[in-house]
Amino acid sequence: MKTSRTLELVLTAGLVIVLAMTLYSNWRLRRMLADTNAALHEKNSGPRALAPGDRLPPVAGLEVPARESWLVVIDPACGTCEQVVREVNSLQRDDLTVVALQRPGSTAPVPRLRAGVPLLEIRRGTQPQFTRRIQAVPRVFRLAPGGVIRAVCGSLAECGAT
Repeated sequence: MKTSRTLELVLTAGLVIVLAMTLYSNWRLRRMLADTNAALHEKNSGPRALAPGDRLPPVAGLEVPARESWLVVIDPACGTCEQVVREVNSLQRDDLTVVALQRPGSTAPVPRLRAGVPLLEIRRGTQPQFTRRIQAVPRVFRLAPGGVIRAVCGSLAECGAT
């Protein structure tokens, strides 16, 4: 009788151990599957949009600021970008730079900016480290010294430039 009770306890303990190992193995497999799916999604979805904490990618003709500044990205064919251009022209700041992203084949004229506002014209598809990470316009980037993005906004007012 004592032997059957001992056997029962040993079998129960063995069953608990096998169940625990199965659960752990299942958890590990699920984590590996989740990590693999995340990596595949990142690879297939292309570059992510520029976000706070990112460093501004190198752009030919654009200097990395040594002080806080604002980078305004527009598309000359974009109707809502006109409001941001009016905002740029109304501010008397020397720490603004405007990048006009032109779509290939676009003939839209680049907007007129007030004197002293640097304008850089870039065709989409060129300088892909930058252009592929701009997923919507208008975009205003508040930049810390050294080109680290502090904020991404839809207008200068949202980014605290007014």
